[in-house]
Amino acid sequence: LVGLVAAKVGASHIVLTDGEPAAVSLMERNIQRNGLSHICEARLLEWSHHCPSNIAESVGSIPAVLRHRVLLAADVLYASRLARWLFHAVDAHLCAEDGVLLMSHQTRYSMRMERESGEVHIDNVDEPLETFRQLAADAGYHQAELHSVDVGAGGHVPEALEGPLLVLAFSRNA
Repeated sequence: LVGLVAAKVGASHIVLTDGEPAAVSLMERNIQRNGLSHICEARLLEWSHHCPSNIAESVGSIPAVLRHRVLLAADVLYASRLARWLFHAVDAHLCAEDGVLLMSHQTRYSMRMERESGEVHIDNVDEPLETFRQLAADAGYHQAELHSVDVGAGGHVPEALEGPLLVLAFSRNA
């Protein structure tokens, strides 16, 4: 959705991606239905293929045509295992000199239950986001929180587990 909106408000070229072929097919239909075929394209992109342990070549070997000045991501960090994959995909496809990732993120706190007592504990840490932020910092990315709003629980998780909606920026330039 964020890519289609960007196309509607004036972006000159948009590449929509997903790791699931069925989602890519759906994106292609939405591009056509919205009359955006001249601006948008849909591609399969599996984040896990960009992790250093999964690729033989260096990130620097990704052709410039596959690198972008602006990457948009919306609600993509909902599980801890995704943070590392997403970071390496972003790092591989973002222009090093002037690229920026703009990401909206719904904060989700972790919950755990003690086996013996059955007591439930809510950690006030959004592990996927914190992992992504640490990877970005370690790689020299600058980070900024552009916006934060408390939207309340969306009904899909208990209210205590859901925190503010954030808009974040990550770039190599301050």
